[in-house]
Amino acid sequence: MDRRKFLQYGTAAGITVAIGSGPLGAFARGSRPPVRSVATGRAYTPVAAFPSGVISGDPLSDGVVLWTRIDPATAGAGIDVAWEVATDAAFGPGTVVASGTETTTASSDHTVHAEVSGLSAATTYWYRFTAGAETSPVGRTRTLPSGSVERLRIAYFSCERFVHGYYTAHADLASLALDPATDVDLVVCLGDYVYEAGPADEVTVPGRVDPDAAQVTIEDFRRQYHRYRTDLDLQAVHAAYPFVGIFDNHDGMSRPADPSGPGAMAAFFEQMPVRVDGAEPTRQYRSFVLGDLAEVFLLDERQYRDPEPSDESGNAIGTTSMDQPEMVEPGRTMLGAAQLDWLKGGLAGSGAAWKIIGSQLMFAPLRSQVFPEAQDDDLQRNAGRYVNLTQWDGYQAERRILVDHIHDAGVEDVMAIAGDTHFWTTSEIPKDYDDPTSPLVLTEFGGSSITSANAGEMKDLPGNEVIRPVVAGANPLTLRYMEAETHGYGLIELASAKASVAYRSPASITTATSTTAVLARFEVERGTATVVMVEGEGFMPRPDPEDPTDPTDPAGDPEAAPADAVAGSPSYTG
Repeated sequence: MDRRKFLQYGTAAGITVAIGSGPLGAFARGSRPPVRSVATGRAYTPVAAFPSGVISGDPLSDGVVLWTRIDPATAGAGIDVAWEVATDAAFGPGTVVASGTETTTASSDHTVHAEVSGLSAATTYWYRFTAGAETSPVGRTRTLPSGSVERLRIAYFSCERFVHGYYTAHADLASLALDPATDVDLVVCLGDYVYEAGPADEVTVPGRVDPDAAQVTIEDFRRQYHRYRTDLDLQAVHAAYPFVGIFDNHDGMSRPADPSGPGAMAAFFEQMPVRVDGAEPTRQYRSFVLGDLAEVFLLDERQYRDPEPSDESGNAIGTTSMDQPEMVEPGRTMLGAAQLDWLKGGLAGSGAAWKIIGSQLMFAPLRSQVFPEAQDDDLQRNAGRYVNLTQWDGYQAERRILVDHIHDAGVEDVMAIAGDTHFWTTSEIPKDYDDPTSPLVLTEFGGSSITSANAGEMKDLPGNEVIRPVVAGANPLTLRYMEAETHGYGLIELASAKASVAYRSPASITTATSTTAVLARFEVERGTATVVMVEGEGFMPRPDPEDPTDPTDPAGDPEAAPADAVAGSPSYTG
């Protein structure tokens, strides 16, 4: 996203943050302990003929898409690439269950997409590619379950700007595959997998170089995918788990008329293991059914949206709904009519216990001020100053339609996961988020970034001590947690009775290796949309309607009052 106004009080300080030290590149890590391969248990070792590693994606209960890219020095004008799928990581006699050959071309960047079918549900498989005399690293994948499922683990991440740090969070995620007690069934990317070339936000990390270059054509975006996948931690994650992904603005498309959109979209479908809809080749919204326990709905919040409302209000902490009523105007859409109908029908008709909405953008409201005196029963029901009109706060009428549908259709156990913001949030979303008697409808767990900068690196941005009381005071009935200074990924564990969501955060992204810890963990019981913190600190309890004391500020500290208007403009590019 281009604006996080509440994180930018006034203009940028203009200083360059030079942080950390580390190896000169992913393929020259020096003394850095390498991440281990789930296939061998030894250090993950790349193969030069397969410079982007191997990936499996868009799994079904009976199949999966396998992907790799062949180095042009090996491929020449084109090369036949054999692929194999086996039940044994060593591909022993009698264990290969599927195989085939694909021929690469320069026009498709020598990528290989193999759509494998005829596999068994809920089964672990191993795969590899062979090009000439070269064999790829062995990857592991898993088909989706069908029927009754007792337990699932799903990881999600977003925002991994290469120049902002090392992928220590990915190293941690890859390591979970080595222990059945922590293993993961599916990994979801919520967007911003790649970014524009060049430095950004005056944050630099030695050894993470991405020279300035154009970012319009498919060739431009191919270059970014190539560069990002030189990171061995990212390669190891892809080799360990099946993957599903959606793109966001930094992947190259922020709105329907974005001039870089065609190149970005073409690169996404070429460089990712995704299935192409023959009737609508650019469609990326889709769902994945994981037996009777979960269904994951991935949304496209860029390709069909109406223009976002202008938020050039001169106030760096947001725009009021009175000054910019377009944000609450009926009929405006982020999803487009077809996708909205698909999502409503899919949620209402799902037979899964848990319905997970994968949203590129934060779904829950995020205000810096609330204006009770301006609220009415119509458009200004939730009058306030909203900090980012690119996300769902700029499309409040459509959000209300979706929340009302979930409630009125009796759809329970809906959980949204979101990316984009570069900070952690946990929310309970009621039918009316300014009415303390309004029923809770769904929960949301917003992930921070893998590396993309936040207040942890940009010291001119306000940190947790400033931000938390502001947003807690303006969103008391929704926001249960916020952390703006760390990075990482979310890990969901689902069972029939409850869901658990952990925020796993590395101690450092400025060095090539780091320890990782659980920053916070939450649980949601089936049949409720109530969040309980079971690990960590900083929970913001829902206020008691009988007690007017602000729960985030029991002593009545005036610092917790709604923020005053601040002059200035943001410079944070995300």
